[in-house]
Amino acid sequence: MMRRAKPTATKSISGSHESTISIAGRMIEKTKSVDAVWAGRVLFIICLLVVAGVLGFLGHHILDDAEIKLAKKQFGSIADRALVSAQQITERKQLGALTLASVIANQLPESDPWPLVFFPNFANIAQNIIATSDGRAMALAPLISPDELEDFEEFAYDFYYNTAGLPNTTGVSSFGRGVWWTDPELNTSDNRFWTGSTGGKTPWGSPNLVHAPIFEFSTMPSRILMTDLHFEEVRGRIIDGFIANAVEYQDTGNMSTCGGFSDFLVLQSSQAVGAVIMHPINPANDSTKLTGIISSSIAWYETLHEGFNSEVQGIDCVLCSDTVCNTYSVLEGNIEFKGPGDLHQKTYESLGKSTNLTNNGQCLTNVSSSFNLTMYPTSAFFNVYSTSNPTIATIGAVATIFLTSLLFLWYDMFVRRDIKSKQKLLEAKRAFVRFVSHEVRTPLNSVMMGLTFLQEEMTKSMGYNSVEQVDASESELHPLSKNVGTAIDRRDVLNFFRQSQEIHENTQRAVSVLNDLLTYDKVEMGSMQLERDVVSISPLIEKTAKEFTAAAAQKKINFKFDFSRLESDLEKLGSKQSGHVSPILYPATVDACQSLCDDVRIAQVVRNLISNAIKFTREGGDITLSVSYVMPDTSEKNGLYEKRFTLKRGEEISASPCGALRLDVSDSGVGMTNEQLAVVFGDGVQFNANDLQKGNGTGLGLHIAKGIMELHGGKLTASSEGLGTGTTFSMVTPLYYLPNTGNTGIKEDSPQPSTSENPEDLETGPLRVLVVDDAPMNRKLLSRLLKNHDHICEEADDGDVAVDMVQASMEEGTPFDTVLLDNEMPRLSGPLAAKQMREMGSDVFIVGVTGNLLPDDVQSFKKCGANAVLPKPFKLAALEQLWIEYGVSSDHQRHDRTVATVHSD
Repeated sequence: MMRRAKPTATKSISGSHESTISIAGRMIEKTKSVDAVWAGRVLFIICLLVVAGVLGFLGHHILDDAEIKLAKKQFGSIADRALVSAQQITERKQLGALTLASVIANQLPESDPWPLVFFPNFANIAQNIIATSDGRAMALAPLISPDELEDFEEFAYDFYYNTAGLPNTTGVSSFGRGVWWTDPELNTSDNRFWTGSTGGKTPWGSPNLVHAPIFEFSTMPSRILMTDLHFEEVRGRIIDGFIANAVEYQDTGNMSTCGGFSDFLVLQSSQAVGAVIMHPINPANDSTKLTGIISSSIAWYETLHEGFNSEVQGIDCVLCSDTVCNTYSVLEGNIEFKGPGDLHQKTYESLGKSTNLTNNGQCLTNVSSSFNLTMYPTSAFFNVYSTSNPTIATIGAVATIFLTSLLFLWYDMFVRRDIKSKQKLLEAKRAFVRFVSHEVRTPLNSVMMGLTFLQEEMTKSMGYNSVEQVDASESELHPLSKNVGTAIDRRDVLNFFRQSQEIHENTQRAVSVLNDLLTYDKVEMGSMQLERDVVSISPLIEKTAKEFTAAAAQKKINFKFDFSRLESDLEKLGSKQSGHVSPILYPATVDACQSLCDDVRIAQVVRNLISNAIKFTREGGDITLSVSYVMPDTSEKNGLYEKRFTLKRGEEISASPCGALRLDVSDSGVGMTNEQLAVVFGDGVQFNANDLQKGNGTGLGLHIAKGIMELHGGKLTASSEGLGTGTTFSMVTPLYYLPNTGNTGIKEDSPQPSTSENPEDLETGPLRVLVVDDAPMNRKLLSRLLKNHDHICEEADDGDVAVDMVQASMEEGTPFDTVLLDNEMPRLSGPLAAKQMREMGSDVFIVGVTGNLLPDDVQSFKKCGANAVLPKPFKLAALEQLWIEYGVSSDHQRHDRTVATVHSD
């Protein structure tokens, strides 16, 4: 027994051992599986953090570099404008002195009476010239030899006291009457001495023994009368240059009446650093003689100040003559003297922009000083364009990825712990979907809006009108970008743009992944649904065209309606209503013909054609609207075959084609070439937009209009004989035979969403938009995006604040055009805020902007009063499409809106 039992015991022990080994193996495999799962999780998190770091670094680098490039571009624009302004002002001041010298030379044309002459009304004429030339005070100084000095002084004082009626102290110094100059070492009350005692000799060694006293001045009397200008070296050398020119003319016969600038000096009138502008007087009938000079002055701080507005700061202006330099600083538009010498920051040496102020085409003597102005930016200028956006974008990118990783880990634990049944699983998923959709989309919203703003700024800097144009450029530089920086700069901007697009695309992929995981499809944009109804086209055209009567009159355009072709067509067809153009104008055989169209879309096309005609027609031009009837095509079998249509109220209708109504909009504007006609209906096409449209418009209007007509089964074409000959746009709308409708073709407007404006029209009238979001960054970026498209934005950090602001705007008579509402906010949610706005009678266009995109959430938002709901991350194109579909504009006359539901997946 024992021997038989032993094998059994051995077998039992062996089986138990095998079972133990099997359980241990499963535990080991499970442990390995858990370890592998955790290893995968850790690896996933590490990869996300690496991606976040790379994304943050690239984002910070690109944004920071973009700000620097923007600052450089702005400096170039500001400096160029200021340099041109300074040069023009300098030239006007110089021309002022030349003008006054020419007037005196012609009014006192003989040289013999000089220097014992005076110029009547000198002060009045000088003041008039000063006013038109931006000049300062002007003086007349005759040239006097030592032998003529005594007679001149007697003549001058007789003029002052007896002719001009000036006080008897005029021109009197401490030594008495006479021409004078100052000597600081003299122990007198005014430090003046009589220069006649020197016999015309100057302390600086002039070879010419002459005096040049200020005899007449633009403001009389003046304390500087009888000042001997020849005694000061700075002025005296210019006078010697004039004398040398006169001598040269007598020797060679080549007279040159050239003016001159002195070197830097301190102006006596204002103690400011400036220069003296002089011009010789050569009598008209004896131009070989130099009889006197006109002297004026220029204060450099005044000249520089005119070139800057009050917001400019952080620019150094270095003004150099042939001998010395002086530096001025621009602080909030004011010019301050920084000090003598070139004191600009050497870091920005390569960014300097220069011009020669005195090299303006006017003749100057060879002793005239030349002034060169150079402008440099400073660190303060770059600080103005430096923001925290690069840092915020970096932190946002890293935080978003980190938050995403935590959410996925949390999701994994939540599902393993809490989901016990299908119902609980469904409820957990719905709660999680709502949470993830809001909490992940919200930070991604900031990142994508920031990248969109960056791309728009770089698109403009490269000379493109849209991001799509950059994409279509296939890495080639836009021709307009040749005006911006060097080729390397332009390629750098393009490269940075491509990198930002990659970041944008990667962020978009994260959104797409979330959408896939959460089984949510992206909302389709750009689809156009026609709301057809029975419409009479001719009255619709008349009504729409009359909206532009005032605009045409403002430009003095001959705006006329021509229905003669339509009447002629009706007569040829034996119309029962021949000669009558309202309300239904169809031939007798097609009396029951109507249009089955979307009247709002057709009106949009008509508005686009007329507004374009007005825009491109110069003042005093002609615009003609001509309506005619188009016979049915023979392929239509006389309109016997039927088509089925669904009207906007759900009614099914059958109708047969019976020709078409044609509208020709002809203008006498700029016209188009054959090449332009071939692409005029393309997406984003504009011709010479800056000159013809002043930078306005998007180039989408005709593209949209043609699409609308093709959806209707009609046509939109353009014709022109060339540039300067005007353009004709032809819109052909199909007509259908409706004998049993009993419809007159005239219907009243309904409160449905409508498209009353095209994109170009919307841009001409900025909208007042209220941005409501409890996240400051979302509000800031959304407002900047809208302001970048010329809209006016106000912000609210919660729903209750938004309700108060909407109510206040209604009471003030300046309601908002659009309210963008976040969903979840601390005190009052977006849906409840929308509900309160509707209850207090507001018809403002409300758009929910939310990450909660479950169907129940969207429907709840709309039931509370929102016209539409957009998903986060926010896309400006989606909002603009809603504006188009609902006809929202700044001058939109609001009717009671039916809170319409726009189908979204």
